[in-house]
Order: sequence, then structure tokens, then C-alpha cells
Amino acid sequence: MHPILFEIGGWPFPTYGLLLAASFLLALRVALGYARREGVQPEMVMNLWLWVLIAGVLGAKVLLYLTDLGYYWRNPGAIVASLRSAGVFYGGFAAGIAAGVFYIRRHGLPLWKCLDLSSPALALAQSLGRLGCLAAGCCYGRPTRLAWGITFHDSQARAITGVPLELPLHPTQAIMSVVAFLCFLVLARFYRRKRFDGEVFLLYAFMETITRFGIEFLRGDPRGRLLGLPTSQTLAAAGFIVALVLYLKRRGRVSTPAV
Repeated sequence: MHPILFEIGGWPFPTYGLLLAASFLLALRVALGYARREGVQPEMVMNLWLWVLIAGVLGAKVLLYLTDLGYYWRNPGAIVASLRSAGVFYGGFAAGIAAGVFYIRRHGLPLWKCLDLSSPALALAQSLGRLGCLAAGCCYGRPTRLAWGITFHDSQARAITGVPLELPLHPTQAIMSVVAFLCFLVLARFYRRKRFDGEVFLLYAFMETITRFGIEFLRGDPRGRLLGLPTSQTLAAAGFIVALVLYLKRRGRVSTPAV
């Protein structure tokens, strides 16, 4: 794997950053297509996604530091070094949703329509972005003897993310990338059949939280613990419950006949 794609004048260009930018642009194109279908102004969706991107990056970093606060308190220099790595997805997801809802409410956009039109695009962005994780060596898996194990050799990946070298690991990044792409295909197909606004987003939330809860059993990188489980696993369980409550509430409004 190659965490640093190339250097110009001694300034490194990380592969993860390039793929993150590419995933954002590709996903934005998809979201704009759905915005036109929903009758939402594409310009407003573009601004919305910029808000979400900035908040998501910051949120992912903040939760990364909070999950291992003691370590970063003792080693403040590690904060600078960690800027080259990704972060905790659910920190970015929560911050992005909060920023998105704020923007949507402020500009009077239809909340659930905007969440729906963003969901397939978000899944597609995750699929490409996880390849960036694979290149950087972050989000790595536990050691394995299975045939699908992947081995990292790049010392830069070790320095940036702490990934073990010369040791076969579960390909968690590749698994998450494939699953996210399958999620995109499911959402794109389901979109035309949705019965109420918000159903596509909540379906995405179900698939994401279930997948994330499961993949955590194969993860080997330190992620901190919350309520006795890895932080992301606990947040995935909580996210599933919230999504289920919202789904039942939204579906009940649709199925309840008018009086």
C-alpha cells in the first residue's frame, strides 16, 4: 500500500486525501442528480454538502481524540501526527448530520427529502473513501491465517496509522468498501419504491449500523471503548435503535388513515 502518493517540493500528498476528495466530488454529482429528481435546488444541495464535509472532517478528528483522550493528553505531539490519518466515522457522521440539519432548517429545505437524496451518494463516497483507508493502513483488521489476509509493508503506513507490518490482517477496509458499494446499489434501486420521505435515509442507517457493528469484531486498531464495547460498536448499536424508532414513527404517519 502507498499512504503517500507523491511529493512536490517536499510536501507529501496522501493517497487517502486524494481519494477523499474524489469520493466527495463523485458523491456530490450523484446527490445533485437526486436533488433534481426531488425538485430541490442543486445549488442549495452543493452548499449543504460543503457544510457537511467540513463538519464531518472536524467531527471525525474530535471523536478520534476523545476515544483515547488519555493518550493524546500525555502525547500532544501525536495530535499533529494524527492529522494525516482519517478519524472516527461516527464522529464525522454525527457532526455532518448536525451541520446538515442546521443548514436545512435555516434555509427552509425539506429535511427528509434532503436526507434521502444524500444517502446513496454517502454510501458511494464511503466505498471509495475506504480504499483510501486501505492505502493509508488505517482501520486495519486483526491478525488472521485466512487466505484473504493482507500484509502491509510500507513503513510510512506504520508511522502514520500504527498498522502492523509483515503480518497478515483481516482486510477490513476492503470489506467495508465492498459492502458500502453494495449499499449504494441497494439504495439506488430502492429509491424509486420509497413510500415516504426519509425511508431511504433510514434504510441506509440500518445497513450502515448493522455492517459496522459486525465489522468491529474483525478490527484490530485501537478505537477506545464505550460501555464495555469498542466505541464504534456502541455507537452503531445506539444508531440502529434511533433509526428504528424514527422509522416506526415515520411509517406510522404514512399508514395512519386521515380522519
